[in-house]
Amino acid sequence: MTDIAFRSLNGLWSVDQLTVEAISELVRRARAFRADHAHGIPSVKLLQGWTVALAFFEPSTRTRLSFQTALLRGGADVLDLDVARSSVQKGENIEETLATLSALAVDLVIVRTRDEDIAAYREALGGTPLINAGFGRREHPTQALGDVLTLYDAWGTLEGKVIGILGDIRHSRVAGSHLRLLPRLGARVVIGGPEDLLDRPHDPLSENIKRLPVDALVKEVDALIVLRLQKERLSEAILQRTREGDLAPQQYLQAYGLNERRWQTMRSERVVLHPGPVWPDGEIARSLLKEPSVLVRKQVTDGMWMRLALLTWLKEQWSCESAHSMSVDQAFKTLDPSLNMSV
Repeated sequence: MTDIAFRSLNGLWSVDQLTVEAISELVRRARAFRADHAHGIPSVKLLQGWTVALAFFEPSTRTRLSFQTALLRGGADVLDLDVARSSVQKGENIEETLATLSALAVDLVIVRTRDEDIAAYREALGGTPLINAGFGRREHPTQALGDVLTLYDAWGTLEGKVIGILGDIRHSRVAGSHLRLLPRLGARVVIGGPEDLLDRPHDPLSENIKRLPVDALVKEVDALIVLRLQKERLSEAILQRTREGDLAPQQYLQAYGLNERRWQTMRSERVVLHPGPVWPDGEIARSLLKEPSVLVRKQVTDGMWMRLALLTWLKEQWSCESAHSMSVDQAFKTLDPSLNMSV
């Protein structure tokens, strides 16, 4: 499958770059890797020969470890930039750090940052491909792809399904990717939560995205994606409400969260997702986290297999594009036919 020239695009930073056919291929691959592992079949080292840098300028547990596990399973060499001990602490900006990684001739850089200047990062990296592991409020494409695998496992298709997104949609990069991706896969998306956290001024919502009061939303959906409050991105006025207003934990759970009462009104075959980190008894009742249809842990597992699927697929795409390029040995012989590079 070569429907997208990722090398010319220097990587993956938006779900908009993926065709529906490409997503189907990624789901198929992820399931195959997962099944092999379940049967004790060792991972094929499809990423062998690759050196990949992880450059996370924001804290991360699930995404960082998921990428790292996928890379190691695939046989890649991993450079994990320790930002706390890097020259960023001396004032070096992100672009200069990325330019340094590019100068080290890594094959790929996986980036997380609170900023959203994709063009500047691509320019800093030159020709080195980039994967978005979470850019500010904009998008988190690999989280959305992992969630799609989880949802496909639940139903086999998203066609005709109603999927609700509940919570801080304004600041959520996960919402940014899902709002683009899920309708393309046939789902109808509805949203709910604190009214002043539903708009995305930097990324306007489609007219087809319907807003519902929380109680109505949970009754209507086949799947509910619950989002945390992005406290690190909230204004001071909204932060104040998380301490002593409607956004404080118990008040939030009753006003906007998935509590026991709302849980009982949901469809019997519903599933609930949450990209983490979870705020127990905040956006979701602690007692619900062990329910079989609350798929938080499965999302983590599926996300890792989906990232391995994506990485191996990208490597194949780029290898195909460079298959006709001249080898180093051939290049030296062309420059000077007397040179023999063989050992």
